[in-house]
Amino acid sequence: MDSLTPQAMRVLECIQDYYAADQLSMTLRDIQRTLSYKSVAPVQHHVRKLKEAGLVVSDPDRARTIRPAKPKPKGIPICGTIAAGGLIETFPSAGVFADSEVEYVLPSCSPHALVVWSGLRCGSAATA
Repeated sequence: MDSLTPQAMRVLECIQDYYAADQLSMTLRDIQRTLSYKSVAPVQHHVRKLKEAGLVVSDPDRARTIRPAKPKPKGIPICGTIAAGGLIETFPSAGVFADSEVEYVLPSCSPHALVVWSGLRCGSAATA
């Protein structure tokens, strides 16, 4: 993954964004037009490198199948609840996400979120 060029990362982001928005796979021509390449050859090269890295999958016998191996999550996954003293509860693979407008996350980074529990219930806060 560290050996991917910035151009290959742009192709990956293009594929991820398109798939996340429409749940459709792109063609090589779609990627070429979106990224303003003059020919499809560099797109083929980058897609091949992304396949070798396991970041993109496709079915060579079918059209329009280039898609991310792992779709981009819509937000940051919530992994548990935490209080001031320590961890209360974890949610392994719960599929719950916090709303987030994260534009770019390093490929080696896996952001997660925790819900902070204050112990107060709605309407139970002390008033002065």
